[in-house]
Amino acid sequence: MSDRNRRTFWNRYGFWVIILGLAAATVYLLPTPALRFAPAPTATAPNPASSPPATPTTGNQALVAYVGEIPVSTEAWRQARQAAEVMMRLLAPPGSILDEPFVLKSYLEDRLIAEEATLAGFDLPEAAVQVEEDRVLAVAGLNPADLEAILAETGLDLSAWQEELRLSVVAASYLEDVILADIPLADKNQRREDWLTNIRAQRPIRTLVKAETVQGLRPGNTPPDFTLPLLDGGTMRLSDLRGQPVLLNFWATWCLPCREEMPLFEQAYQEANEDGFMLLAVDVGEDAQSVQAFIDELGLTFPIALDRDQAVTQQYRIVGLPTSYYIDRDGVIKDLLIGAVSGMPELRRRIEKIGVAVDG
Repeated sequence: MSDRNRRTFWNRYGFWVIILGLAAATVYLLPTPALRFAPAPTATAPNPASSPPATPTTGNQALVAYVGEIPVSTEAWRQARQAAEVMMRLLAPPGSILDEPFVLKSYLEDRLIAEEATLAGFDLPEAAVQVEEDRVLAVAGLNPADLEAILAETGLDLSAWQEELRLSVVAASYLEDVILADIPLADKNQRREDWLTNIRAQRPIRTLVKAETVQGLRPGNTPPDFTLPLLDGGTMRLSDLRGQPVLLNFWATWCLPCREEMPLFEQAYQEANEDGFMLLAVDVGEDAQSVQAFIDELGLTFPIALDRDQAVTQQYRIVGLPTSYYIDRDGVIKDLLIGAVSGMPELRRRIEKIGVAVDG
């Protein structure tokens, strides 16, 4: 399995964000705040013609979700969660806390992809799981005895750990080696998203549990609040924009990809601002004079905030520019992009997720 496959696998457990740039893939570690997890009081009744009955049990087992028509038991989810906790103990910084809703979402997605792989006749040799385990331990700087100790503390036996490891390796390898095998690097993210959208339409994932929305930096989280000075005077507080769809962009004048996407942002802002769309561009660490010259050169009219001491940039754990958060009217992150949009079609798709429609 390739190194990129391995990084994709780690990303599924919420510890690594894979950034696919125009030239190369770079890995950054982004620890995230904890999310609480609570059972939904009731399950929404599905269309009986397209999905199974919304019952919380099957046989004697309680359910957490359906992947297509396949029920996922709480016991299966418990095992997957334990495996994610083991991976966190191995790879994440000390003090990290498991992002349970993100792990559940990733686990269900892995099951869907693995089912597709099985239907396509794709499989991996048993040795692949051991190879992956050895690589994880090597990155963690640990040995098999350390893994055994962590498994014992977590309450997960070795065979269950390797079962979950295999699921993620199969899913990541099938995506990378089959679905995305001949796709240019710059197009892989969109191709993956399109493929998953199509598969989910054929076999929808329906969860029977509900995760509370709390503060964090991932889609589904409420982003941290902040107040920053604006280039043209005054200040802006992010929470004051609640009720409006917001594109929150971190950028700098020296960043070439930032320069390339700014005219696209301006076009979207001009078309949708009257409908409430807000675009807040946070300049990272530069003086007002340099920023003003850049704004004047490109003729930008949307609000520009100045993060001179980079406190907000650090608060958001920005590791590359540009970085954009797409936040809906309820103040929930719906999409995150590290890197520039490829063009207006991609920007249109992303802002549609927060209820904004523009031409493109």
